[in-house]
Amino acid sequence: MRLTGIVIAAALLLVGCASSQEMGENPLTGTTWIARSIGGQATLPDQTASLTFESAVSVSGDTGCNSFLGSAQVDGFGLRFGRLVSTRMACSGAAGEQEALYLALLQKVGAYREEGGDLLLLAEDGRTLVRLRRL
Repeated sequence: MRLTGIVIAAALLLVGCASSQEMGENPLTGTTWIARSIGGQATLPDQTASLTFESAVSVSGDTGCNSFLGSAQVDGFGLRFGRLVSTRMACSGAAGEQEALYLALLQKVGAYREEGGDLLLLAEDGRTLVRLRRL
């Protein structure tokens, strides 16, 4: 009986190790960031946009009006966001424009870089799309 328990525990440990290796390590896992600029424009002071790397493959955040969640894939310094779904509260004027731009730019991210305490979300050509500060 005791040997069976040890074998089961060892098997679970091996499965867990294999799963984490298959998914890859994400150094951003467990971090939360607050947007400082979106598309080169300072964020609105009363509309805090955020991004949290919940796990190796999932993200959540806030646009300043609505919350969102979705998937992300980190490979070295490569970063791609999958489909993001968000709540649909009314968001108009400058806040609505910031929200639309933020969500659109997240879909264009191809890489990231950390610089001076900031997380830079980069386009394929290296342009900074979004600059965030760690919370």
